[in-house]
Amino acid sequence: MESKHKIFIGINLIILISLAIIEFISFESHLNTETNNFYNKYGNFFYTIIENEKIKMNSIATSIANNNIVIDAYRLDNPNLIKEYYQEFMDTMKSKDFLTEVHFFTADLKSFANMSNLLASREDVSAIRVDVKHVLEQHKASNHFMVCRSFGGIRSVKPIIDNNGLLLGALSVGIKSNAIPQMFKNLTNLDSLFFNDINVTNSLSPTYFQDFISQATVFDNKIASSSTIKLTINQLQDISNIQEDQSWKIINLNSKKHVIYSYFLVDYNDQNIFRFIILEDISTKYQSFFYELFFKLVIVFFIILTVHFILFKKIIFSLSKLKTISKLAEDLKNKNFKTLKHFEIVNNNYLEKDEIDQLSYNILQMGLALKKFYENMQDLINQQTQEIKESIFIDNLTGLNNRRALERDIYDKDYGTLIFIDIDGFSTINDVYGADIGNYVLISTAEMLITIGEKNGLNLTVYRVGSDEYAIYSQRNKCNPILNVLTESLSNIKFEKNDDELQLFLDFTFGISCGQNISIENSDIALHQAKQQKIRFAIYDKSFVSQEQHKHNIALSKKIREGLKNGSFTLFYQPIFNTNREIIKYEGLIRLKDGDRFLPPYFFLQYAKKTKYYFDITKIVIDLSFKTFNNIDMSFSINLSADDILNTEIAKYIEDKLSKFTKPENVTFEILESEQIEQFEPVLEFIKKVKKYGSKIAIDDFGSGYSNFSYLLQIRPDYLKIDGSIIKKIAVDENSLLVAQTIVQFSKLSNFIVIAEFVDSEEVFKKCKDIGVDMFQGYYLGMPNHELVHDIKDSDKKAKV
Repeated sequence: MESKHKIFIGINLIILISLAIIEFISFESHLNTETNNFYNKYGNFFYTIIENEKIKMNSIATSIANNNIVIDAYRLDNPNLIKEYYQEFMDTMKSKDFLTEVHFFTADLKSFANMSNLLASREDVSAIRVDVKHVLEQHKASNHFMVCRSFGGIRSVKPIIDNNGLLLGALSVGIKSNAIPQMFKNLTNLDSLFFNDINVTNSLSPTYFQDFISQATVFDNKIASSSTIKLTINQLQDISNIQEDQSWKIINLNSKKHVIYSYFLVDYNDQNIFRFIILEDISTKYQSFFYELFFKLVIVFFIILTVHFILFKKIIFSLSKLKTISKLAEDLKNKNFKTLKHFEIVNNNYLEKDEIDQLSYNILQMGLALKKFYENMQDLINQQTQEIKESIFIDNLTGLNNRRALERDIYDKDYGTLIFIDIDGFSTINDVYGADIGNYVLISTAEMLITIGEKNGLNLTVYRVGSDEYAIYSQRNKCNPILNVLTESLSNIKFEKNDDELQLFLDFTFGISCGQNISIENSDIALHQAKQQKIRFAIYDKSFVSQEQHKHNIALSKKIREGLKNGSFTLFYQPIFNTNREIIKYEGLIRLKDGDRFLPPYFFLQYAKKTKYYFDITKIVIDLSFKTFNNIDMSFSINLSADDILNTEIAKYIEDKLSKFTKPENVTFEILESEQIEQFEPVLEFIKKVKKYGSKIAIDDFGSGYSNFSYLLQIRPDYLKIDGSIIKKIAVDENSLLVAQTIVQFSKLSNFIVIAEFVDSEEVFKKCKDIGVDMFQGYYLGMPNHELVHDIKDSDKKAKV
């Protein structure tokens, strides 16, 4: 009998150990899944905080960049206009930790107006603010993380463009990132910090670097900063050993298990720059697991023990009871408490029953206790989860929905009325009477807006969207009834606070967007317009912003991009004649095929110069010209701008073409005289290289722009083309005739061949011939054609076609 007990104990130990191993493997697998889910959940919280800060920065940057005062300051080259207008705004934003930086830059990357350093001006920041350089090159706004001279933080950089689409400069609005860990802890109750390599802070000035590391911990060429928890060097080294490509990892800190989650802030190139670390203490999960495992093992042990001792008594009846207990234990393990409703003890007085009944009763009581505990925990978790969700969309001071809630609520709305309301002079109230009175005014205003809506049956939803700004949304498309009620109800409002015997008189400014124009941005623009013009309200109108120009540029960019992709760019050839009206050469003119029509260069070329596509178009002109005249012994001209010549890739491309061309002496490169050439030496070097192949140089449009004769003496062109604005008036205007004669006489003395452009009539042709012009080009003699023409009659026929 004793040997049987030993065998039973051995079997019992094997079962319990196996069960413990299986449970631990299951726990680890579940923990990994749960941790991975938490990684995504905390990532959503973290990136929501970052995106909200970016939205705030972008909204401020958009409002400032579109301000007419800013545009005028750039046009007048007077940064003091900006400083005078925005100084109070910047002081207020900095005092409330809403902004750290409002910095304006010129198009050539010099500091134009820095609201954080009013003495700084015209400093070259190209080596420091590479993100601004990127935005200026791309003509596209960027919201990103950046470390530069004075701080590291989130920045919104926007190009500043006037109503004509001219790039004036850029604006950078920024805020330090050191508040993000505390914001995250307020949201999740988890500690966090920033990690970065010390070289990321190289662009900080020495003063700001010392200030930065005084609040941080430096170790092994790494910096831990903005931490909400105090960690030792050894702990930080353990955390830093986690590979960057690991989303999360479980490590031991102070004999406690922690999950370390890693996320990244990216720069304007989407490159990781700062590493955000979240620490979650999961020691209690392991404690709970081992407690539950011990509890399960005890249950299993008692079940096996019971089976052992009653194996030979009531075996059939006992097996039935044990099956029921096993089912109950399995359900309790899986938190399936429904079984408790159907589990019945044969007799409530379990002391009179056998051991299995007693065990069943104990397990039942334990199950009921676990069910109550689990339900209480689930209620608490649900309550806390709901509170976290609500806190993201609720303004803590007024209890109103916040800007995030407004963005959520009108995300897909294309109807209704959205009114932004600003308390006039609120910053003065805060400065004079203090934050408590200011908060009282904000809360009272929120209550008053709700009361106005309810009293007048307007069915309004009220939001607090800024420090002293509110928003009202209504499903009504007509804004006038709501606006009438608001302007009447909110006119010279008197606030009283009896405790302080204080009376305040307030007025409000309104910005409205409604119907198809409804959006947060449009209401912001309308409010800004009303404040700028010092009127009570403004209703958004498309004239406030040059959206049509933006749409046109987008459509044009698409045409150019698709034209390059589909081979829609082609050359038209206009003949050039001698005094006997014989064709002696051709000029290639670029066209863009758009459906059944061909668009001339003035439609797209100036815009293309502002994009990356311009030099692709230049290459097409070069390729088609050389291909067309490869087997034709006829001279032809290729137009080049100063930008083309100064581009080393284009210059080399031309030289390669000339080296392989059968008759390079037939090629003439026409340089636009209307474009001022600031770098003269590279142009002369280009001319020297092409002339080595026997190619010729022509100066196009001479007489316009920056005409001067010393310029000609340095270039020594083969041809001089008189600008069409002079030629077309030569038969009717004495001054034009005198200018043309002077150019011809100078050309004869300098041994230049003179070509007249825009010859549009017989009178103009004869007058040019009389004063000694050598060659002629114009619609009167020959139109541009997709195919080469061979005489005036042929040109006439194809022109008519």
